[in-house]
Amino acid sequence: MKQKRRGCKTCIRTTLLGISVMAFSMGNPVYAAETEQETNTNAGVLQEQQGNIESPAVEDPSEQEKNIGTSEEKEPESVDQNGEKEDDVTEEAGIVTGEAGNVTEDTDKALSPDNGNVSEGQQNPNPQVFALNDLTVTPQDGWVYDKNVLTFSSSGDYTVTGNTTRDRIVVAPDFEGSITIENLTINTSSGAALLVDPSARLTLKLSGINTLKTSNVSNAGLDFRNVTSGSLIITSAAGDGMSDGSLTATGGINGAGVGGGSNGDTGNITINGGTITATGGINGAGIGGGSNGKAGNITINGGTITAKGGTNGAGIGGGSNGSADHITITGGTVEASDKYGRSGIGGGSNGSAKNTVITGGSIKGPVSGSPTDGNGNYVYRAILENQPGIPSVNVDGMDYKVAGNHENDDSYYLYMTGRDHVITTPQNRYIGEFANSKITISELLENMYTLTIPTSLELGSMHEADISVSGVYMTFPDIGKQVKVKVSDSTKISQEGALALSQMGGSAEVFTSVSNESGPLTTGIEILSVSDLGSDSRKIYFGDPATSDGSGTVPAGNYSGTLTFAVSVE
Repeated sequence: MKQKRRGCKTCIRTTLLGISVMAFSMGNPVYAAETEQETNTNAGVLQEQQGNIESPAVEDPSEQEKNIGTSEEKEPESVDQNGEKEDDVTEEAGIVTGEAGNVTEDTDKALSPDNGNVSEGQQNPNPQVFALNDLTVTPQDGWVYDKNVLTFSSSGDYTVTGNTTRDRIVVAPDFEGSITIENLTINTSSGAALLVDPSARLTLKLSGINTLKTSNVSNAGLDFRNVTSGSLIITSAAGDGMSDGSLTATGGINGAGVGGGSNGDTGNITINGGTITATGGINGAGIGGGSNGKAGNITINGGTITAKGGTNGAGIGGGSNGSADHITITGGTVEASDKYGRSGIGGGSNGSAKNTVITGGSIKGPVSGSPTDGNGNYVYRAILENQPGIPSVNVDGMDYKVAGNHENDDSYYLYMTGRDHVITTPQNRYIGEFANSKITISELLENMYTLTIPTSLELGSMHEADISVSGVYMTFPDIGKQVKVKVSDSTKISQEGALALSQMGGSAEVFTSVSNESGPLTTGIEILSVSDLGSDSRKIYFGDPATSDGSGTVPAGNYSGTLTFAVSVE
């Protein structure tokens, strides 16, 4: 018999054939980042649309400066809608790799490793900031600046800042390292604001307020498409799990905000922190595939993410006609939607979704693909309402790694497996009750538990009974206490554990011995103690009826007795 105890003091009496058992709930209510430098002229510049390397011309510099160099400012190259150079381009900006921080003023010259300065491979002990038109970069080696494109050609760790409408950034093949963007704004029409080669392994760190935007047809704002061995990790410069540092990434027509461009699949993207707003152009996802592009292996572990797909693209997942496979969210505050609010996480128009896994975080917006917890258990959305300013949520004793409230929304959107759950915030405790494929959350106003006792016991055939407590949910002030079941002081039982039985309709006096694994039961003896979120059970043993004088002869008839339990929170 399962009973949910409600009220200050509750009594259950069940008549057993031969014994009457009574249970009392007593106490609190109980409910169920001027010296020489290495030159990098052989590294070249990555041609964005073709994916290959073009080596710049190498000559001795005609002039050197002692201070930080700045290249001659030129008009940006003319491009067509796909980011390719047009045939009538005649002016080129100078190539910058520089020695001791100097840059060539000659538009057709670059610094050479044969200029009598630092030999190739020498490490510069004093990296410094370099000004490149509208961008600044540190350290002073490992990159090439040519025709308004800053290319990170050597693996390492870099920082870039600036505000530009003519420069772009490219990460070369096989790059491995990190780039911190700090108060960086790139708003371009020449290609992707930041193009990452599909073989690069880049960690992008966010500091301050950053914007990567393109109006170029067929590019993403942060373009990482047709991924081979590469990976892209985005996080806060303050550390994983932090929301400090923001990025607004916007794609052009057919491009995602973050991910693929036109006909570009994407994958191996991990977001560990930062505040990210990603918006796809028409046919592009917010985070995911470009037009006709699918998305796979996208993981969000933390941060505050708002992803909005363009027409026909998902918020997080496939672009138009693109599917989504293996999208995993383990934490963060995530809001995902398409232009019309139909596809939040999943495939774009005409695209499907599978292997969607949610184990933490707050996810606002539609989720496709029958999400699970990664162990084959379906998860169901539950809304925890009215949580203004609440920074953390705990589910069943585990941090759910939310990153604070959604914008203009005080609710948290939690995905949990199909059973009852306890949800804890710094201020309150809640019970999530599962029924009919739905989890309903309500505030836990009083302690809950389920006490189970036998409904009948016939001595002579059944000599033991199970007493159990399960589903223990404590109110916030009582976390850490125990639900305890004891033999009540009101029980008529001797110090030897003899429980008196009365003959029904007669005067005969008999008794039965009552004990557990520890020995005879008497008043005040603790049967079991159960902690928050726990459950436990104990067996109680009953002896055959015997006369009080020990004669062993029991007159015929029906006998009953009362064994009373006290249940309290201590």
